[in-house]
Amino acid sequence: MRERARALLDLGRAEEALEAAQRALIADPADPDSELLVARCHAVLGHAQDAIRHATRASGLAPHSPIPHVLRARVLVSIGHRDEAERAADAAIALAPDGALAHATKAVVLAAAERRPDDAWAAAVRAVELAPDDPDIRIDAGRVALALRRWAGAEEHAQAALALRPDDDEAMSLLGSALAEQGRSADALAHFAGAARSDPRGPGPDLARATARQLAGTGLDIRRIWLVLIASLGAVWTLALLPRSITVIAFLAVFVGAVTWWWSARSARHARLEAMSEEERRLVQQAMTDPSPILVMVLWTVLGVAGFIGALYLLQIVAPPGDGATATPTQSAVIVSIAAAIVAACWWRLRQFRSPTEE
Repeated sequence: MRERARALLDLGRAEEALEAAQRALIADPADPDSELLVARCHAVLGHAQDAIRHATRASGLAPHSPIPHVLRARVLVSIGHRDEAERAADAAIALAPDGALAHATKAVVLAAAERRPDDAWAAAVRAVELAPDDPDIRIDAGRVALALRRWAGAEEHAQAALALRPDDDEAMSLLGSALAEQGRSADALAHFAGAARSDPRGPGPDLARATARQLAGTGLDIRRIWLVLIASLGAVWTLALLPRSITVIAFLAVFVGAVTWWWSARSARHARLEAMSEEERRLVQQAMTDPSPILVMVLWTVLGVAGFIGALYLLQIVAPPGDGATATPTQSAVIVSIAAAIVAACWWRLRQFRSPTEE
């Protein structure tokens, strides 16, 4: 019964696996392996408290095994219990100083808790040194690298995991994430699409669609909003400080630059489409015709224009133009206030920004 539960869990049929594991545990309540298997099933199903409870029982039944502590640490950090998770990871390392999984768990916990990044990376490196040919350890190391913004390291470990287990959807998603963070969205889409084929129920399909939206130029990207707001601020500043003739020339230059930028982006997108597989091209073309992200970008454009007009109106009311070509002290104060508000708001949103790989 226990072997059947393991097989079902490996097939992704966690609910059936849980039933089989519970029957095995009823048949032998003192079996630590059955207790641990029930904990694993609960963890996969998202039953954090049940998983922790059964993992704790398993550690009592097998006090010299690090595996229950590993499972407890990973579940605890997933629900935000960072200190307890770190203690559980330390307990696993104490029981298995040369255990790659224990060190990988410590790295995952520290990275997820956003504390001591150097220690997190050292633990990941140690885990890989202990088990360089274990794809699961490589995936853990890649996730830690991704969390620590070590894009090249994440790419390296994801590629190593795929070399060891070519059809692994987690490794493909990890590699796609690492490539996307480096701006290689077209390459990332290929791996996300592969992950979606390997496991349609995993994160691959959503990641592929999000990346396709970016390649299509219709994705909601906070960095675009940043550009709109900064451009509005620049326009206000220009109108306030420069003579009328220079203002017209500046706006013409900006218009020509915007058209050139749009045309080059359009040409680059077509070039990327030509280099894609049929499936990847279909995803991007669907994103280009999907009305929802386009409507969102139209909304942001309208808001950007409204913000620009509002800033001009505020400037005219609070500080009417003077006779000279330069701004009065009051105008300068208003402009600086607007700039500070925009920068603060955009910085706050940029701190919350998540790329498609993190959605």
